[in-house]
Parts: sequence; structure tokens; C-alpha cells
Amino acid sequence: MSACNIREERVTHSDGSQAVQVHISGNAGIACVAAMHRFFVRLLSECAGMNISLHLKEVTGLDFAFVQLLYAFWRAAEEAGIKFSYAGDLPAKSKSALDLAGFNFRV
Repeated sequence: MSACNIREERVTHSDGSQAVQVHISGNAGIACVAAMHRFFVRLLSECAGMNISLHLKEVTGLDFAFVQLLYAFWRAAEEAGIKFSYAGDLPAKSKSALDLAGFNFRV
């Protein structure tokens, strides 16, 4: 499986509001959890009042370490008043794993 890649895209809407699109691809597993943790902590500190959408369409695999990290980030974002949502198609295996973890993504 390929390594995990994280790409961030900042978007400014016509009304001036800003959003962040996070694209994760490759194998989202234990090998890249530390890098993803640093990335998510930075987003929490920089994105107050923004919407964050997560794109997992290109994830080729994920493990429980990634699911735990994603869940912790989701909860922290909600507590910080950041709207965190999922965007795009999600591979069936990934959706199943996230559903089992208790995610309630808003499309």
C-alpha cells in the first residue's frame, strides 16, 4: 500500500467566509498517525470559525489508529465550534470502519 498523503486547500467563498478542505490519500495507518496528529493540531489552532471538510475518496486503507485519531479530531473540532464534515464519495470499506467507530458525518 502507498504511504499516506495529506493535502490542505484553503477556500474563500464569495461571502468572504473561509473553509479548509483536507484531502487524505494512500494508506491512512499507524505509520502516518504522528504526522496527521501534528497536522490536525495545527488546523485546530488556525481554523476557528471555519468549516473543515474531509475528503477520503483516495484512501486505499485505514486502520484503527487512524480512526481513533480522526474521531479525536472530530470531537475537538466540534468542541471548538469548528464545523467538521465529510465531502465526496467514501470507499465502502472505509465507510464501514468509520460507521462502526460512531461517526455521524454530515454530507
